[in-house]
Amino acid sequence: MNMMSSFQQEQSLDTECVSTTGKLNSSTRKDHYPLPFIDQMLERLANHQYYCFLDGYSGFFQIPIHPDDQEKTTFTCPYGTYAYRRMPFGLCNAPATFQRCMMSIFTDLIEEIMEVFMDDFSVYAAQDSKDIRSFLGHAGFYRRFIKDFSQIARPLTRLLCKDINFEFTEECHKAFTKIKDALVSAPVVQPPNWELPFEIMCDASDYAVGAVLGQRKDKKLHVIYYASRTLDEAQCKLPEESVYAAEASNKHGQLGHHRPGTKISSSNTPWFRHIANFLAAEYPPPNFFGYRKKKFLRDVRRYYWDEPYLYKKCSDGMFRRCIPEEEVEGILFACHSSSYAGHFATYKTVSKVLQAGFWWPTMFKDAHAFISRCDACQRMGNISKRNEMPQNFILEVEVFDVWGIDFMGPFPTSFGDQYILVAVDYVSKWVEAMPALLMMHKWSSRCLNPSFFQGLECLG
Repeated sequence: MNMMSSFQQEQSLDTECVSTTGKLNSSTRKDHYPLPFIDQMLERLANHQYYCFLDGYSGFFQIPIHPDDQEKTTFTCPYGTYAYRRMPFGLCNAPATFQRCMMSIFTDLIEEIMEVFMDDFSVYAAQDSKDIRSFLGHAGFYRRFIKDFSQIARPLTRLLCKDINFEFTEECHKAFTKIKDALVSAPVVQPPNWELPFEIMCDASDYAVGAVLGQRKDKKLHVIYYASRTLDEAQCKLPEESVYAAEASNKHGQLGHHRPGTKISSSNTPWFRHIANFLAAEYPPPNFFGYRKKKFLRDVRRYYWDEPYLYKKCSDGMFRRCIPEEEVEGILFACHSSSYAGHFATYKTVSKVLQAGFWWPTMFKDAHAFISRCDACQRMGNISKRNEMPQNFILEVEVFDVWGIDFMGPFPTSFGDQYILVAVDYVSKWVEAMPALLMMHKWSSRCLNPSFFQGLECLG
């Protein structure tokens, strides 16, 4: 690269420019990733009511350059030589690389609610409930960081109800704007301090309920988690106290107001609490030193925290959700005792649990204990031979000793006959047949005539 020069923009920011007119671009193998056609983008953008245009002004200097290729971007300046670690502008493949990156990031939104051309983003407004559901699905992932999310999104969630005319009103636009502003603003939540007591504060309106989990530090309340939900028609008729209790129980279990120094029973906290605390908030478990620290750090590498669940990468390479103790009984019932389970033994039951995507460390022990308490298995599981039904021996017969005789028909008349008398040997499956006029005993008695079995003489 050639020497660097700089100039100042209107905002008094120094902008560095490096000339790439040397051999770098000419020696680079070209990336022919196609850019979108402008005319096709304009057709997809037409006939919408609202538009939002965004500019990715910080697009460059974001994509990392492979360490083996960083030296190729070396440039000189009066103070020495430097190389880029992030992709700068001016490289011949920078536009294609940046476009590929943007297409990969927004692949599920392009041609649905937005179009991307390099660092220019065109977002068009929702047209139906599918677009609203897509937006709420993306925004709902961050609802724990947004206070009163359900109450804010109420105008938008109403558009998803059945038999409701889709009309994006000004109230819906305000809700959309408020959620969008909350998503781009820095959250005020903080990680929990397990040495301090927790507090839960609840609030409810006519159609939504919310809760805030927090802790007081220096007499100031610090938020740890926001929880909210929209009430259905039946819940809207409940007393306010019942709604508070149900919401607190659903979102935070029995955490309540725990004082430090008091023992939390194992029924209140899951077995993976130390792993989750370490992965989510980097809070170390007790006695975190020496061999215990080394073993914990080795084991925790197989676990992954994805709010609000913990997953483990098992030996077969599959990720399975870690299950707390209070959910074990229900899962074992579904995989063993339900109408579609089959009441299998311990190993088969655990296999069905693993196939369902669940895991906990005492799976085999709990499955064995659950099966030992299963009433149906205890009634049918230990049957001895004296309880079995007697089995008859197979009758041993010789060839042509036992025959089965029956009539077939009626068929179209042939030489005055409408039926066929058929005799089949039980052992060899040899077949003899003769025509019959009627299905009567005098015709069936003819099979007793030796002439009926003349074909067997060849087997003698």
